[in-house]
Amino acid sequence: MFANFVEKVTFTCPQCNTSITFDIPSDDIRELFNVTERLTCPKCLESLSSDARSMAHAIYEYNKAAQALNDTEESTGSELF
Repeated sequence: MFANFVEKVTFTCPQCNTSITFDIPSDDIRELFNVTERLTCPKCLESLSSDARSMAHAIYEYNKAAQALNDTEESTGSELF
């Protein structure tokens, strides 16, 4: 088994339903954290930063756990189903 990483995220404005999609860097998620600090909807300028920061943190934690699972599976000769 290979745990899949989150590779993209789409944030949707709750006011006007405009969506913004970002690629998730596999090696350094700091860029995503920097973007989410001041993220606003490009159409209506509604602040999206609070929810976006929460999602970026959850993605970071998930991808970190997926990497640990993949590494441990490989290093222990285990197989997950």
